[in-house]
Amino acid sequence: MNAASRYFPDNLQHLSLMTYASLLHRASLAVSAIVLISLVAAAPAMGQAPRAKSMVELTADSLLGAGNAKAAREIYQRLVNDDPGFLRAWNSLATASLALGDVASAAVAYERAAAGGRIVTAIYNAGAMHSRLGHLDKAFEWLDRSVAAGFNQPGQFNSDADLAAMRKDPRWDSFMQRVIASFEPCRHDPDARRFDFWLGEWNVTPVSAPTFKVGSSVVQRVSGGCALLENWTASNGGEGKSLNAFNTQTSQWQQYWVGQTGGVVEFRTSTWDGPTLVFRTTEGTRMQRLSFTPVDSNTVRQFGETSADSGKTWQVSYDFHYHRKR
Repeated sequence: MNAASRYFPDNLQHLSLMTYASLLHRASLAVSAIVLISLVAAAPAMGQAPRAKSMVELTADSLLGAGNAKAAREIYQRLVNDDPGFLRAWNSLATASLALGDVASAAVAYERAAAGGRIVTAIYNAGAMHSRLGHLDKAFEWLDRSVAAGFNQPGQFNSDADLAAMRKDPRWDSFMQRVIASFEPCRHDPDARRFDFWLGEWNVTPVSAPTFKVGSSVVQRVSGGCALLENWTASNGGEGKSLNAFNTQTSQWQQYWVGQTGGVVEFRTSTWDGPTLVFRTTEGTRMQRLSFTPVDSNTVRQFGETSADSGKTWQVSYDFHYHRKR
């Protein structure tokens, strides 16, 4: 008897290592979706070295993938008995228990797998199991924890049959608001919304010649509301685009502009002067400033300046009004 065999149920202890290998091969051809979810969920957190799978654990995975959840569960149970901190084995034990219809045991095992918050889907699944068991207070507690840990998929919450009882609870709407706020944080961040006055479709004219159209622009929200994309078309047919976003690491707005001739301008710093957003960039002694000011709800001023002497003197590049299209 080899040392690993003590983990296997009695009816499997006669298997040789070659048979174990056969099981592994068979599982690679027919792994069920529930096992794939379990294995992905058990991936180590970023920055942590993965724990190599032993032949014992690989065999249990193979048995589960081949549909023998009962034998797999016995192996996983022995693994966690030997090492109660083996989170991945707890997660697999929960999956095997669920495959056998033992929802209560699955809930307990998912809770153990969720310790430390490294297996985020285990936190979610703990909540889902408690929902199936009718433990709605616990279900909301665990699902709130899953959202805080980064599991913020509105479609999953709205479609998972395990959460059917929770969707009838009066707490569900406010919970989903928290999910959506986590899924699309920029849509609810005042800093990320501060430049929204530039959103819209615009005709653009010089401030000094309001009847002379120099181009048009469409400015739209992109990247889940975390950025504004300008689509510029000059009257002569030239095009350009700028991507504008609030960088939470620097607490500043930034802009990256690309014109159709290949010209690129990257404004990495900015400040707010009252309602005016002022972008800045420096290349040696050459500096540029680009200002956006909401004149009224239908007009935005865009004012460009350059300096060739490190900001001692400034020259106007252009002074435009963006007029909202009716």
